[in-house]
Amino acid sequence: MVLSSDNYVLIAMKGYARVDCKTLTEFEEDLSKFSHLNRICSKTMGPIETHILLNSVVTLFNLFEHHTCISLMFFKVKQEDWSKIKTILVYMDRMPDFIPELNIKNEDIGLCQPMINILRKI
Repeated sequence: MVLSSDNYVLIAMKGYARVDCKTLTEFEEDLSKFSHLNRICSKTMGPIETHILLNSVVTLFNLFEHHTCISLMFFKVKQEDWSKIKTILVYMDRMPDFIPELNIKNEDIGLCQPMINILRKI
């Protein structure tokens, strides 16, 4: 299924992994973390921003199923910032070769060199 703004919430609901969620408000708060991720990625990546981005990605992986989470991250983040997401996912050894819902190939996205330098020091 191709991911679009029309089916974004439905796909997120299917991949939601938080078993203790009891209300729609809790789900919406967790879903809003993808928008927060987009805001973080739009900033210049210094050490603090890189650590915040890493923490945000880990949090999202704790809330959503692995494959769904990756698709939603790339869907919500602007294409010019995909290299930042990819850098974090490569660091975590979670970057897939292909994301079929968005027709994204791993080899088509570069890495963010400033983030690589920061992550090597962790």
